Amino acid sequence: MQPLFGTLLERKLKPAFIRRSSNPVDTHGIVLFCSPIQPSRRARLRALLAQGLMVILLAGILAGAARASDRDHDRARRAVLAGQVLPLPQILERVARTHPGQVLEVELEPQGERWVYEMRVLQADGRLLRLEVDARNGELLRVKSRPAP
Repeated sequence: MQPLFGTLLERKLKPAFIRRSSNPVDTHGIVLFCSPIQPSRRARLRALLAQGLMVILLAGILAGAARASDRDHDRARRAVLAGQVLPLPQILERVARTHPGQVLEVELEPQGERWVYEMRVLQADGRLLRLEVDARNGELLRVKSRPAP
């Protein structure tokens, strides 16, 4: 038989708070289940919205970087077609005559009014060269050498 106090209190509590479990805490005939606090629906929606905004922001940043890369590529192509820049095979041929080795990396960068090929060349003796070549005429502008390890 339940005490009167338990029955009155039971009516005042919302049914969502009254649970049965294998390890109940019995208070005058009321079975309460102590569960971890669940985030409210509003809190879950805020978290979901924040995650969605982060995904959109990251996608926008990545798309912007890809578009910038495409624009650089298009600018370089237009410069080659306009005769402002020598094609890369011609530049590589000229560089190979004076600085033989394996070309590891090539970048075509605008520097002010002119275009410059920046290259890294690994030579047979293990030295790493950084070359800057004027893209219009193939003139060697700068050579930096790092000795073999």
